[in-house]
Amino acid sequence: MKAINKGFVKLPRTLLEWQWYDDINTCKLMLHLLLKANFKRKQWRGQDILPNQLITSFEKLSIETGLSVSKVRTALKKLIDTKDVITTPHNKFTKIQITAPFFLDIQNDKQLSNTQQANNNQTATTNNDEELKRSIEEFKEEVFLHSNYSTKILNDFYNYWTEKNKVTGKFRFQNESFWETDKRLAKWARNEKSQTKKSMLDIKR
Repeated sequence: MKAINKGFVKLPRTLLEWQWYDDINTCKLMLHLLLKANFKRKQWRGQDILPNQLITSFEKLSIETGLSVSKVRTALKKLIDTKDVITTPHNKFTKIQITAPFFLDIQNDKQLSNTQQANNNQTATTNNDEELKRSIEEFKEEVFLHSNYSTKILNDFYNYWTEKNKVTGKFRFQNESFWETDKRLAKWARNEKSQTKKSMLDIKR
């Protein structure tokens, strides 16, 4: 199967002089972050993600890099201490911003040919489609983890919140400024229970 080109990340030769280059775990993690970082601004579940930033977690980084969670934490701490990255912890994820000069200076180079720009536009469209697919898969997984609710409630909830906006291309849940699946599901279940009781009373009358 032919590999699909998903764009490029530029690395300067001065990377060889970087203080963590000979630290295998830290260097590997940094290169992984470079490849995963956003190249343009976007929204994810109410979060504004800028270029050079990404949303992830220790567990996810561990799976993606093959490093243990402990090694990921240690490597990330080194990058934070030397101000190569800045992290912003959230309840279920961590936002990482890459601040290493050797990355920013090279990646933000605007000297692109018309051919390169056309390729980048095509790559951006492909990446956006992949992001939407990944987003809805993550949302489905998060919803159906709540096995304390009936399958009907989970299906109705999922189908409603994944309705796609024809103009923006986003799913309904992505347009919400505030989102907590636990609280939304609880409210949905209460409303459905209330409607069921009302229907039963109408039948008895």
